[in-house]
Amino acid sequence: MPRHRSLDYTSPWAGAIYRPWPAIDDQSKYEADLARTSYAAFKEIALDSSSGVRFVDGFDYFENPSEPYKTLAGGYSDIDDFTVLDESLLPPGVSFGTKYKTWCLNPPVYLQWLERNLVLKGVRFVRRRLNSAVEVFPLFNLEPTAIIVNCSGMGFCDPAVFPTRGKPICICQCI
Repeated sequence: MPRHRSLDYTSPWAGAIYRPWPAIDDQSKYEADLARTSYAAFKEIALDSSSGVRFVDGFDYFENPSEPYKTLAGGYSDIDDFTVLDESLLPPGVSFGTKYKTWCLNPPVYLQWLERNLVLKGVRFVRRRLNSAVEVFPLFNLEPTAIIVNCSGMGFCDPAVFPTRGKPICICQCI
């Protein structure tokens, strides 16, 4: 929640920005698809100036880029206003650079905006300490069609929770 400030909770502390990468294997392709979906969503969110989301110029500078970056493999260049920078625009010691439009966000502002918008749409937030994800079902007499968003870090060792680019995610539909 926006007002929680534990050091174990990354959202109010970590900035967020999208940076493209070459998706050259199954895992990176899957993650790139998720990231591009988020990119499109944040493009819409950024239209609301109170959201804390902004689109800015992003730059990648490489001293010694790998081949997938140099050849723009795996959808690396599939982003708004992507361009390979001319050598004359590169800082000393840099052999390859790109420029593109990307989003960045201010986490505390975005979290408040997100909470406000979800509450206005009827979402109810509940914070409880649980030892297992299954403890949530009797608390709320959930229907089989209920959707639970698990925000418990690594998710009680739930096999449906996996780290993606270093962060665990899980959205579970009760069956």
